[in-house]
Amino acid sequence: MHLSSKDKPWGKPFTFKRYIHPPLAENLVTMWPSSMILFGETLGGAGSHVMLNGRGHMSALPSTAVIFTLNGKFLPWTKVKYSTRKDGLPIHSFSHLVDGVKFSQEAFCDTEKLPTAYIKVTLQNTTDSDLSFDFGAMVRSGPEFDLVGGDEPDGYRWFEQLKKQWMTMPTFIRQSGKLTNGTFTLRFSKTYDFIEKDFDDLSTNLTLKASERKTYLFTLTRNKDKKPLSYTKAKNDCEKFWLSELSKAERKPVNMKKGFFNNLICQTLQMICYPKGENYVLFRQGGIERVVYPKEAEPLFRAIAYVGGYDDYLDKVLDMYFNVLQVKEGENKGQVNTFGMQWSSLSAAAIQSYSYVALNNESIFKKYYNDALDSFRWIEKKRAGTKLDPNLIPGLFPPWVSSDFGDAEQVWSLTDKWNIEGYREFKKVADKYNTAEKEEITTALNDYLDCIKARFFELSKEAEGKDEWIVPRDARNDPEIEKKLDRQFEFCSYCKTFHQAHWLNLGIAGYGTPLANKIYKNIEREVGADIKRHGHFMPMSRSHKKGGSTFSPPVGQRWYTNTSEYEMFDYFYQLNDKKMMKIILDGQFKYATSNEGYMVERFCDHNAFWCPWQPNASANGRLITMSFILYGEEKL
Repeated sequence: MHLSSKDKPWGKPFTFKRYIHPPLAENLVTMWPSSMILFGETLGGAGSHVMLNGRGHMSALPSTAVIFTLNGKFLPWTKVKYSTRKDGLPIHSFSHLVDGVKFSQEAFCDTEKLPTAYIKVTLQNTTDSDLSFDFGAMVRSGPEFDLVGGDEPDGYRWFEQLKKQWMTMPTFIRQSGKLTNGTFTLRFSKTYDFIEKDFDDLSTNLTLKASERKTYLFTLTRNKDKKPLSYTKAKNDCEKFWLSELSKAERKPVNMKKGFFNNLICQTLQMICYPKGENYVLFRQGGIERVVYPKEAEPLFRAIAYVGGYDDYLDKVLDMYFNVLQVKEGENKGQVNTFGMQWSSLSAAAIQSYSYVALNNESIFKKYYNDALDSFRWIEKKRAGTKLDPNLIPGLFPPWVSSDFGDAEQVWSLTDKWNIEGYREFKKVADKYNTAEKEEITTALNDYLDCIKARFFELSKEAEGKDEWIVPRDARNDPEIEKKLDRQFEFCSYCKTFHQAHWLNLGIAGYGTPLANKIYKNIEREVGADIKRHGHFMPMSRSHKKGGSTFSPPVGQRWYTNTSEYEMFDYFYQLNDKKMMKIILDGQFKYATSNEGYMVERFCDHNAFWCPWQPNASANGRLITMSFILYGEEKL
């Protein structure tokens, strides 16, 4: 399918980068269309959220990369022609055509904790006469921002890799058959006739006859003492590893092509990584940021637990939740934190993620049940406190930061709605295993729902005599707070439509009832014809500012391409409206997924290059789950 453009809108997003590292690696290794192979360090604890150089964003971490040049210039990355394996394995390749030279690159990693990247570059003369040109390579270590070429490396802003920026970073030392800085090493054959030229670390002048081609092989690794395998041997080993991992999957959605399904599974496993020097894992949600959001990982747990076969990976993540992030003693015993922003829903997200796995895995159930119970009781303790404070809404979670943005508001469509989701899944586990606490959990769930309903229907009096109703985002319905949230419209967590979709799916207003229809009518008006035309349930951005902030996108751009859609998909499932379910799911395949099988966090209908956060792995999980629900399962 075509890429989105002004002349031809409503196409696919562009693929900015592709993952090539194995699961449980200490490095994020990405392959970029400029030919760059980027090794990012994955740090643990607060280090996963560091901000360097005062640039105001995460991910300015020390990194190492190699990039290749033709005639001393970086490749024109927007003109790339990608290739995708039919089996979905993360052995990626692409080509460029520059001044008669076809530059082709293939890359993959071995399966070590300290991975080695294997890189093959093939140069071919596409003209009908002799062609001379320079081929070069540069390798540098420095801040990711500088290597990527921008002050936001995950695509929220345009980036431009500049050779002069790379030239400001220290060069590696040239030794026999390698370049090294003492930590990272780029290896190549001693037989290659490489010299240093114009700040290219390696350069050679080639003269190729018509249609002639020449291939160069490289490896880049942090494991300086490891001798690389032959390219063929390493590639065969890589293929065997991934095929073995993919063979663990027990079921897939009926409609999903096996190669595409494999691609999503590989990306999900690549999210699970070790921080540098640590013995616990992180479960990342995509891009090249290192942040850990248990709530955004929850859709992955739901999907992968149902796919089956990967409980050993999920076990490692649950161990991190309950034995690294969870408070074990004191006033806040049971609270699950994270290394960065302390979302109000983190503890419920851990409970919910655990429940998806425990429901069909008794050993996981036994291993973490008491930990999950501690988290449940911590939430109950916070709720009980609101029943004693006349300034708070009884039985709801107290005001808290509910996402990346905002103060301690009572954004109940995120906090309380997500807590209820965790309780519901936990109840299933307690019922299945007939635990001593099952009545306690059931009573708490019903009480929580009753408290939400009491406030919800009190507020719903506003809808009387109206055709539509917007549920207040903050349960206190304070006009000043709502105005503040309006001013934060560009941050999607507070977009009104986003919240309305959450309310509909929770079912407090019922499904297809007059009150639910009033909520839906507001969404329908805000989004317009794109609901039934393209399956979108978030309105276009209304930002018309010139320049603007990092997060001021062009008109036609949509936030979080399948969060509201995921909520509405479940809502229409309750109504047995398979037509709308299909429209929503088709939209995810058409517009939220690149031609190379990478899901994006955001989509612009006329600009394929405004599609940050790839891969959006939580979206992978939602796509798999929606496909299972609509089309059913196929046993593997």
